Amino acid sequence: TLGYLGCLALSRQLHLGLLAHALLALLVCLNGFITSHIGIGHTMFIGYFLLPWFVTFVLRREAGVPSGRWPLQLALVLFALALGGSVHLYVWCLIFMAFLALLGGSRRAAFGALGLALIVGAFRTVPAYLALATHYGRPFLAGFTTVEEMLSALVRVVPPAAAFSLRPTGGWWELDMY
Repeated sequence: TLGYLGCLALSRQLHLGLLAHALLALLVCLNGFITSHIGIGHTMFIGYFLLPWFVTFVLRREAGVPSGRWPLQLALVLFALALGGSVHLYVWCLIFMAFLALLGGSRRAAFGALGLALIVGAFRTVPAYLALATHYGRPFLAGFTTVEEMLSALVRVVPPAAAFSLRPTGGWWELDMY
């Protein structure tokens, strides 16, 4: 629902026609990549549905629509991203906001939104930083371990019952499902 409402707000912002709005809503709300991730329990992808709101608020500000609440609105969207566990999207949006603040026309508002987003998202980033700074010691266990494993993942279908026995560092679906 939030994704569709964001698409509706973005369509109004961009004055999109019915066909363009329908395509945008289908792309956002029924994206198979996202729904397959959510379907197997990767709940951090739920924040993806807030991206239309992020784009709407950024475009609203860049179009010159005056609003003193803009930094707070954008920070709340980014807070919701972080709160839902969508840390990658949160960081990517922060990077975009940093570029917007440096290169865009509304530097003061962009820096304000960026600062607020960093403050409200600190509950996710500070503990991660502290864990890394104290040499947490747990190895990162993602990705292909060999070239043979990568090539096998491209052509081999593995039943779910055998997925754990093939790869002790994580399920085989992490290699071939997506």
